[in-house]
Amino acid sequence: MTNVVKRYPIWSFFVISVLIAIITNLFRLLDPTFGAAMFQEMASKNMKLDIVTGLSMTSKYPMALTFLIFPLAPTLAAFIVIAITEGRGGLKRWAARLKPWMGVGWRQGLSVWALVYLGFFAAVGVLLIAMVTTKPDAIGPTFAIHGGATPAILFSLFIGMFLSAGPLLEEMGWRGFALPLLLERFDPLKASICVGLLWAAWHLPREIVPLATGGADAWIKFFAKQIIFFPGCIAGSIIATFLFFKLGGSVWSGILAHAFHNEISVNFLIAWRPDIKLGPVMFDWFWVMEIGIAAIILILCGRNLGAPPKVSPASP
Repeated sequence: MTNVVKRYPIWSFFVISVLIAIITNLFRLLDPTFGAAMFQEMASKNMKLDIVTGLSMTSKYPMALTFLIFPLAPTLAAFIVIAITEGRGGLKRWAARLKPWMGVGWRQGLSVWALVYLGFFAAVGVLLIAMVTTKPDAIGPTFAIHGGATPAILFSLFIGMFLSAGPLLEEMGWRGFALPLLLERFDPLKASICVGLLWAAWHLPREIVPLATGGADAWIKFFAKQIIFFPGCIAGSIIATFLFFKLGGSVWSGILAHAFHNEISVNFLIAWRPDIKLGPVMFDWFWVMEIGIAAIILILCGRNLGAPPKVSPASP
Protein backbone atom coordinates (compact mmCIF):
# COMPACT_ATOMS: atom_id res chain seq x y z
CA MET A 1 0.00 0.00 0.00
CA THR A 2 2.81 2.41 0.88
CA ASN A 3 4.46 1.83 -2.51
CA VAL A 4 1.18 2.51 -4.30
CA VAL A 5 0.73 5.81 -2.46
CA LYS A 6 4.30 6.85 -3.24
CA ARG A 7 3.92 5.93 -6.91
CA TYR A 8 0.49 7.52 -7.38
CA PRO A 9 0.24 10.33 -4.80
CA ILE A 10 -2.43 12.35 -6.63
CA TRP A 11 -4.72 9.39 -7.24
CA SER A 12 -4.16 8.14 -3.70
CA PHE A 13 -5.06 11.58 -2.37
CA PHE A 14 -8.22 11.68 -4.48
CA VAL A 15 -9.37 8.14 -3.63
CA ILE A 16 -8.89 8.74 0.11
CA SER A 17 -10.77 12.06 -0.16
CA VAL A 18 -13.68 10.40 -1.96
CA LEU A 19 -13.83 7.47 0.47
CA ILE A 20 -14.07 9.86 3.43
CA ALA A 21 -16.72 11.85 1.57
CA ILE A 22 -18.76 8.74 0.77
CA ILE A 23 -18.63 7.41 4.33
CA THR A 24 -19.59 10.83 5.72
CA ASN A 25 -22.58 11.17 3.42
CA LEU A 26 -23.73 7.60 4.03
CA PHE A 27 -23.99 8.50 7.72
CA ARG A 28 -26.44 11.25 6.75
CA LEU A 29 -28.80 8.57 5.46
CA LEU A 30 -29.33 7.51 9.08
CA ASP A 31 -31.27 10.75 9.52
CA PRO A 32 -31.84 12.33 6.10
CA THR A 33 -34.22 15.00 7.45
CA PHE A 34 -31.92 16.53 10.05
CA GLY A 35 -30.27 18.89 7.56
CA ALA A 36 -33.54 20.53 6.54
CA ALA A 37 -34.56 20.94 10.18
CA MET A 38 -31.19 22.41 11.15
CA PHE A 39 -31.04 24.88 8.26
CA GLN A 40 -34.66 25.91 8.88
CA GLU A 41 -33.81 26.70 12.51
CA MET A 42 -30.70 28.62 11.44
CA ALA A 43 -32.75 30.66 8.97
CA SER A 44 -35.39 31.46 11.60
CA LYS A 45 -32.64 32.71 13.94
CA ASN A 46 -30.75 34.61 11.19
CA MET A 47 -27.67 32.48 11.78
CA LYS A 48 -24.81 32.75 9.32
CA LEU A 49 -23.50 29.49 7.89
CA ASP A 50 -19.82 29.16 8.85
CA ILE A 51 -17.50 26.93 10.83
CA VAL A 52 -18.43 28.55 14.18
CA THR A 53 -22.16 28.06 13.59
CA GLY A 54 -21.55 24.52 12.38
CA LEU A 55 -19.74 23.64 15.61
CA SER A 56 -22.40 25.30 17.76
CA MET A 57 -25.20 23.32 16.09
CA THR A 58 -23.60 19.96 16.89
CA SER A 59 -24.89 20.09 20.49
CA LYS A 60 -28.48 19.89 19.22
CA TYR A 61 -27.81 18.14 15.91
CA PRO A 62 -24.87 15.73 16.39
CA MET A 63 -25.11 14.75 12.71
CA ALA A 64 -24.06 18.34 11.90
CA LEU A 65 -20.49 17.11 12.38
CA THR A 66 -20.80 15.55 8.92
CA PHE A 67 -21.00 19.06 7.48
CA LEU A 68 -17.51 19.67 8.89
CA ILE A 69 -15.97 16.24 8.31
CA PHE A 70 -17.01 16.24 4.65
CA PRO A 71 -15.04 19.41 3.67
CA LEU A 72 -12.14 18.27 5.83
CA ALA A 73 -11.72 15.15 3.65
CA PRO A 74 -9.19 16.62 1.12
CA THR A 75 -7.02 17.99 3.91
CA LEU A 76 -7.08 14.69 5.81
CA ALA A 77 -6.21 12.84 2.59
CA ALA A 78 -3.33 15.22 1.87
CA PHE A 79 -2.01 14.74 5.41
CA ILE A 80 -2.06 10.95 5.03
CA VAL A 81 -0.35 10.96 1.62
CA ILE A 82 2.34 13.45 2.65
CA ALA A 83 3.02 11.58 5.88
CA ILE A 84 3.55 8.37 3.88
CA THR A 85 5.53 9.84 0.98
CA GLU A 86 7.57 12.62 2.62
CA GLY A 87 7.36 12.16 6.36
CA ARG A 88 7.72 14.90 8.94
CA GLY A 89 9.74 17.16 6.67
CA GLY A 90 7.04 17.08 4.02
CA LEU A 91 4.34 17.86 6.56
CA LYS A 92 6.38 20.83 7.77
CA ARG A 93 6.74 22.18 4.22
CA TRP A 94 3.04 21.60 3.67
CA ALA A 95 2.11 23.52 6.82
CA ALA A 96 4.31 26.42 5.68
CA ARG A 97 1.78 27.10 2.91
CA LEU A 98 -0.53 28.49 5.59
CA LYS A 99 1.52 31.70 5.55
CA PRO A 100 -0.50 34.61 4.08
CA TRP A 101 2.09 34.83 1.28
CA MET A 102 5.36 33.10 0.45
CA GLY A 103 8.42 34.12 -1.52
CA VAL A 104 7.00 37.51 -2.48
CA GLY A 105 7.42 40.91 -0.86
CA TRP A 106 4.99 42.17 1.74
CA ARG A 107 3.82 44.92 -0.59
CA GLN A 108 2.74 42.37 -3.21
CA GLY A 109 1.22 40.08 -0.60
CA LEU A 110 -0.83 42.84 1.01
CA SER A 111 -1.81 44.21 -2.41
CA VAL A 112 -3.24 40.84 -3.47
CA TRP A 113 -5.22 40.51 -0.24
CA ALA A 114 -6.47 44.10 -0.58
CA LEU A 115 -7.56 43.57 -4.19
CA VAL A 116 -9.44 40.40 -3.30
CA TYR A 117 -11.30 42.21 -0.54
CA LEU A 118 -11.90 45.21 -2.80
CA GLY A 119 -13.48 42.88 -5.36
CA PHE A 120 -15.49 41.16 -2.63
CA PHE A 121 -16.96 44.37 -1.23
CA ALA A 122 -17.55 45.70 -4.74
CA ALA A 123 -19.58 42.55 -5.53
CA VAL A 124 -21.54 43.03 -2.30
CA GLY A 125 -22.24 46.64 -3.27
CA VAL A 126 -23.50 45.65 -6.73
CA LEU A 127 -25.75 43.01 -5.17
CA LEU A 128 -27.19 45.51 -2.70
CA ILE A 129 -28.07 47.85 -5.57
CA ALA A 130 -29.67 44.93 -7.40
CA MET A 131 -31.66 44.00 -4.30
CA VAL A 132 -32.94 47.55 -3.88
CA THR A 133 -34.16 47.62 -7.46
CA THR A 134 -35.55 44.08 -7.80
CA LYS A 135 -36.36 42.66 -4.36
CA PRO A 136 -36.03 45.24 -1.56
CA ASP A 137 -37.66 42.92 1.01
CA ALA A 138 -34.53 40.71 0.79
CA ILE A 139 -32.32 43.43 2.28
CA GLY A 140 -33.68 43.09 5.84
CA PRO A 141 -33.00 39.34 6.20
CA THR A 142 -29.61 39.72 4.52
CA PHE A 143 -28.56 42.47 6.94
CA ALA A 144 -29.92 40.50 9.91
CA ILE A 145 -27.77 37.48 9.03
CA HIS A 146 -24.68 39.70 9.09
CA GLY A 147 -25.45 41.51 12.33
CA GLY A 148 -28.01 44.21 11.46
CA ALA A 149 -25.94 47.34 12.22
CA THR A 150 -23.47 48.67 9.65
CA PRO A 151 -20.28 48.07 11.74
CA ALA A 152 -21.41 44.51 12.49
CA ILE A 153 -22.22 43.84 8.83
CA LEU A 154 -18.82 45.10 7.66
CA PHE A 155 -17.03 43.06 10.33
CA SER A 156 -19.10 39.96 9.49
CA LEU A 157 -18.27 40.26 5.81
CA PHE A 158 -14.58 40.81 6.52
CA ILE A 159 -14.15 37.96 8.99
CA GLY A 160 -16.33 35.64 6.93
CA MET A 161 -13.40 34.92 4.60
CA PHE A 162 -11.60 33.36 7.59
CA LEU A 163 -14.55 31.32 8.86
CA SER A 164 -16.06 29.84 5.69
CA ALA A 165 -16.06 26.12 6.47
CA GLY A 166 -15.54 24.69 2.99
CA PRO A 167 -12.56 26.85 1.99
CA LEU A 168 -10.93 26.75 5.41
CA LEU A 169 -11.17 22.96 5.73
CA GLU A 170 -10.71 21.88 2.08
CA GLU A 171 -7.98 24.02 0.63
CA MET A 172 -4.95 22.45 2.28
CA GLY A 173 -5.87 19.52 0.06
CA TRP A 174 -6.66 21.24 -3.24
CA ARG A 175 -4.30 24.22 -3.38
CA GLY A 176 -2.03 23.12 -0.54
CA PHE A 177 -1.21 19.68 -1.96
CA ALA A 178 -2.77 18.76 -5.31
CA LEU A 179 -2.01 21.96 -7.23
CA PRO A 180 1.72 22.20 -6.31
CA LEU A 181 2.20 18.52 -7.16
CA LEU A 182 0.44 18.83 -10.53
CA LEU A 183 2.42 21.97 -11.37
CA GLU A 184 5.54 19.80 -11.28
CA ARG A 185 4.12 17.77 -14.20
CA PHE A 186 1.87 20.12 -16.19
CA ASP A 187 1.64 23.74 -17.24
CA PRO A 188 -0.52 25.96 -14.98
CA LEU A 189 -3.63 25.76 -17.16
CA LYS A 190 -3.60 21.97 -17.43
CA ALA A 191 -2.84 21.64 -13.71
CA SER A 192 -5.75 23.97 -12.90
CA ILE A 193 -8.15 22.00 -15.08
CA CYS A 194 -7.06 18.75 -13.43
CA VAL A 195 -7.60 20.18 -9.93
CA GLY A 196 -10.93 21.65 -11.02
CA LEU A 197 -12.16 18.31 -12.34
CA LEU A 198 -11.01 16.44 -9.22
CA TRP A 199 -12.56 19.14 -7.04
CA ALA A 200 -15.91 18.91 -8.81
CA ALA A 201 -15.93 15.09 -8.89
CA TRP A 202 -15.11 14.92 -5.18
CA HIS A 203 -18.37 16.76 -4.45
CA LEU A 204 -20.47 14.01 -6.06
CA PRO A 205 -20.89 11.93 -2.84
CA ARG A 206 -22.67 15.00 -1.44
CA GLU A 207 -25.58 14.02 -3.70
CA ILE A 208 -26.09 10.62 -2.04
CA VAL A 209 -28.86 11.85 0.27
CA PRO A 210 -30.76 13.91 -2.38
CA LEU A 211 -30.61 11.01 -4.83
CA ALA A 212 -31.66 8.42 -2.23
CA THR A 213 -34.53 10.47 -0.79
CA GLY A 214 -35.57 12.59 -3.79
CA GLY A 215 -38.46 12.08 -6.14
CA ALA A 216 -38.61 10.68 -9.66
CA ASP A 217 -36.78 13.67 -11.10
CA ALA A 218 -33.86 13.49 -8.64
CA TRP A 219 -31.46 12.10 -11.25
CA ILE A 220 -32.51 14.71 -13.82
CA LYS A 221 -31.79 17.49 -11.32
CA PHE A 222 -28.48 15.85 -10.43
CA PHE A 223 -27.18 15.76 -14.01
CA ALA A 224 -28.55 19.24 -14.74
CA LYS A 225 -26.65 20.62 -11.76
CA GLN A 226 -23.34 19.23 -13.03
CA ILE A 227 -23.70 21.13 -16.33
CA ILE A 228 -22.72 24.37 -14.59
CA PHE A 229 -20.99 22.93 -11.50
CA PHE A 230 -18.06 21.26 -13.31
CA PRO A 231 -17.23 24.29 -15.54
CA GLY A 232 -17.65 26.50 -12.46
CA CYS A 233 -15.13 24.45 -10.47
CA ILE A 234 -12.64 24.60 -13.34
CA ALA A 235 -13.09 28.39 -13.54
CA GLY A 236 -12.65 28.71 -9.77
CA SER A 237 -9.53 26.57 -10.00
CA ILE A 238 -8.05 28.85 -12.68
CA ILE A 239 -8.72 31.92 -10.52
CA ALA A 240 -7.19 30.23 -7.47
CA THR A 241 -4.07 29.27 -9.46
CA PHE A 242 -3.65 32.87 -10.61
CA LEU A 243 -3.77 34.00 -6.97
CA PHE A 244 -1.50 31.08 -6.01
CA PHE A 245 1.30 32.55 -8.11
CA LYS A 246 0.67 36.09 -6.86
CA LEU A 247 0.92 34.91 -3.24
CA GLY A 248 3.99 32.79 -3.90
CA GLY A 249 2.32 29.43 -3.30
CA SER A 250 0.30 30.26 -0.19
CA VAL A 251 -2.80 28.12 0.35
CA TRP A 252 -4.66 31.35 1.12
CA SER A 253 -4.93 31.79 -2.64
CA GLY A 254 -7.43 28.95 -2.68
CA ILE A 255 -9.09 29.90 0.60
CA LEU A 256 -9.72 33.47 -0.55
CA ALA A 257 -11.01 32.50 -4.01
CA HIS A 258 -13.17 29.73 -2.56
CA ALA A 259 -14.47 31.85 0.34
CA PHE A 260 -15.25 34.75 -2.03
CA HIS A 261 -17.62 32.42 -3.87
CA ASN A 262 -19.11 30.72 -0.82
CA GLU A 263 -19.68 33.85 1.24
CA ILE A 264 -21.60 35.50 -1.59
CA SER A 265 -23.47 32.49 -2.97
CA VAL A 266 -24.21 30.78 0.36
CA ASN A 267 -24.51 33.58 2.92
CA PHE A 268 -25.12 36.86 1.14
CA LEU A 269 -27.58 35.66 -1.49
CA ILE A 270 -29.56 33.46 0.87
CA ALA A 271 -32.63 35.77 0.69
CA TRP A 272 -32.24 36.66 -2.97
CA ARG A 273 -31.28 34.19 -5.69
CA PRO A 274 -31.39 35.70 -9.20
CA ASP A 275 -30.61 32.37 -10.86
CA ILE A 276 -31.28 31.72 -14.53
CA LYS A 277 -33.36 28.58 -15.09
CA LEU A 278 -33.41 26.80 -18.44
CA GLY A 279 -35.62 23.75 -18.05
CA PRO A 280 -34.17 21.64 -15.21
CA VAL A 281 -30.81 23.46 -15.43
CA MET A 282 -30.24 26.20 -12.84
CA PHE A 283 -27.45 28.56 -13.89
CA ASP A 284 -26.16 30.17 -10.72
CA TRP A 285 -25.20 33.64 -11.96
CA PHE A 286 -22.13 33.69 -9.70
CA TRP A 287 -20.73 30.58 -11.41
CA VAL A 288 -21.28 32.33 -14.75
CA MET A 289 -19.44 35.42 -13.48
CA GLU A 290 -16.48 33.31 -12.31
CA ILE A 291 -16.28 31.60 -15.69
CA GLY A 292 -16.04 35.09 -17.22
CA ILE A 293 -13.24 36.10 -14.80
CA ALA A 294 -11.33 32.91 -15.59
CA ALA A 295 -11.67 33.67 -19.31
CA ILE A 296 -10.23 37.17 -18.75
CA ILE A 297 -7.26 35.70 -16.85
CA LEU A 298 -6.65 33.29 -19.74
CA ILE A 299 -6.80 36.10 -22.30
CA LEU A 300 -4.42 38.35 -20.34
CA CYS A 301 -1.99 35.74 -18.99
CA GLY A 302 -2.19 32.79 -21.36
CA ARG A 303 -1.62 29.23 -20.23
CA ASN A 304 0.86 30.21 -17.49
CA LEU A 305 -1.89 32.04 -15.56
CA GLY A 306 0.51 34.65 -14.21
CA ALA A 307 3.25 32.24 -13.13
CA PRO A 308 6.59 33.97 -12.55
CA PRO A 309 9.18 33.31 -15.28
CA LYS A 310 11.55 30.48 -14.54
CA VAL A 311 15.07 31.61 -13.88
CA SER A 312 17.59 29.87 -16.14
CA PRO A 313 20.79 28.68 -14.47
CA ALA A 314 23.74 31.00 -14.98
CA SER A 315 26.29 29.95 -17.55
CA PRO A 316 29.61 28.74 -16.11
